[in-house]
Amino acid sequence: MNQNETATIHTLTARPAPPTIKDLLLYVVQVRRMVRRAVAVLDSQYDKARQYRRRASIWREHAGRFDAARIAALDAAAAEVTALCKPMRESLHNCGKLLTSAAPMIDAGTTLAQRCEILNVNTADRSSLTDADGLIKIIYLHGLEDSAANRKAGYNSGPLFQASQRVFIDFLTNHEEGRKLGDSLFQPGGMFAHLPMFKQAADGTMKRHPPRLHIVPAALNEAKSVSAL
Repeated sequence: MNQNETATIHTLTARPAPPTIKDLLLYVVQVRRMVRRAVAVLDSQYDKARQYRRRASIWREHAGRFDAARIAALDAAAAEVTALCKPMRESLHNCGKLLTSAAPMIDAGTTLAQRCEILNVNTADRSSLTDADGLIKIIYLHGLEDSAANRKAGYNSGPLFQASQRVFIDFLTNHEEGRKLGDSLFQPGGMFAHLPMFKQAADGTMKRHPPRLHIVPAALNEAKSVSAL
């Protein structure tokens, strides 16, 4: 992040006059640029850590009596690379907080079309949105950031989505209200009970966990069939 970008971002809400539409959209562009840089560094470092761990795994499969030091060195290298990712993860979190704090002002000063344009939302996806869908809703709730480029992705990996996700995870894990909410979301009847979950490993890989199966009693099915007649 350079000094000009920092000054623009931190003074957006401190302007004596209301920011113009250009100011608001420029703010989103600059935050997005910073987040993209952080994500690129994280992806590169996670890939490097995966390579170290893969090599260590291969050596373990065919380890000889003199290979313990080599394996330990690869494990240590992977751990060191992962530790170096901490500042970038914190940067993502901070950018997410900046965006979340400024979102109400951005929503009030822009149209839905402008928000969709700045987030590169696919034209076909815009018909499902309304004027009530603000920046964070489009990014995080609907997951439509860069939707044209990620239509076949199993999960949203957009840069602003990742930044917003860190803010949400921090809320769910470090605040009592958030922990209560998080426990309820994936319980039967919860908002996400029917959705698969994706968990990120320390090396950055994603693993899909299918939703829980809910067995509907046969008697209930029969009652529904009768009532439909």
